[in-house]
Amino acid sequence: MVNVLENKLCTPRKRPPHLAEKGLWNKPTCINNVETLANVAMIVEHGASWFRSVGTEKSPGTKIFSVVGSVERGGLIEVSLGLSLGEVTGKIAGAKDPKAVQIGGPSGVILPIKLSDLEVSFEGLDDVGGMIGSGGLVVISQTQCVVDTAFFLIDFSAKQSCKRCKVCRDGLSESVAILKGMTAGQGSEDDIEKLKYWANLSKTQAFCGLGRTAFNPITSSLMFFADEFKAHSEGRCPSLVCRSLVSYEIIFDRCQGERCCLLTCPGNAIRGSYGKPGHIVSRLCQKCGMCVTTCPYSAVKKISPAV
Repeated sequence: MVNVLENKLCTPRKRPPHLAEKGLWNKPTCINNVETLANVAMIVEHGASWFRSVGTEKSPGTKIFSVVGSVERGGLIEVSLGLSLGEVTGKIAGAKDPKAVQIGGPSGVILPIKLSDLEVSFEGLDDVGGMIGSGGLVVISQTQCVVDTAFFLIDFSAKQSCKRCKVCRDGLSESVAILKGMTAGQGSEDDIEKLKYWANLSKTQAFCGLGRTAFNPITSSLMFFADEFKAHSEGRCPSLVCRSLVSYEIIFDRCQGERCCLLTCPGNAIRGSYGKPGHIVSRLCQKCGMCVTTCPYSAVKKISPAV
C-alpha cells in the first residue's frame, strides 16, 4: 500500500525497517484496518477496561463479520469475540443445511460444521490453523463442493499476487491449474501431494502475508475434507456440483412422458415418444440442470461420475 502511494510497484518491502519506523516517504507510518483504527477512539474515550468487558482474555472486544452463503440472515454482524462457531452461524445467521464454514476471507480456512463448538477468537481459530482476517464468513451448504470452493479462493489469491516470489508465482499458478483440473474431470493421484507440497513450502518461503496465508483454504480442506479431494482425483464429485463430473438421467418409473424437460433443454438432448419415459443423450446434454428444475415429477436425477 505504501509503495502504491509512492508510485512504485505494488510489491512487499523487506523488513526491518518496519513501517512504524520508516514508512510512507520514509516517515513513521501506521497502517491498519479501518475497524481497528475506529476502535482506538472508543478505547481512548471509555478506557481499556470498558473494551475488555466483552470478548476473551486474549481476544477482547467485538468483531464485525460479513456473513453470506447458505444463511437466512446474511449481512454485517457485530459479535463479542469468544462466541462459538455454532452460535454465530446458527443462532445469529440462521445457517441452512450447512456442511462447512469458510472464515477469514480468501486466505481463511474451510472448517466442517461439526466444529460448531470452536471458539471464534484469535486464539480459537489459531488452534485449527485459521484466522479472523477481514471478517469474511461464508456458510457452505451440503449441496456445495469444497474442492470447487477451494479452487475459487486460490484463483482469487493467484490473481491478487504480485508474483514476486516462487511460492506465489509458481505455487499458486500450479495449484489453480490442479484444482481446475480436478473440477473438470482431469484429476490424478499425484494432485493431492502436489497441493500439500506448495502449501507446506508457503509457510517458510513466501515473501509476504498473502503468500503465507493464500494456501489456507487448501491446507484446511485437505485436513477436514480429504474424502472430497480423493473423490475428485478419481473423477467423482460427491456434491454433484462440478459439471464435468456429473451427468443426468431420467428415472423411468417417475417419467410421465409429458416432455416438460424437452421444452427447456438447450441441447435438445431429450429423446423418446410422447406418453412414454424418455432418455437423455449424454453427448448432447449441456448439463444446465433445466430438466431437473422443470420436471414436476422429480423424474430427472444428477449422478457422478459422469456417464
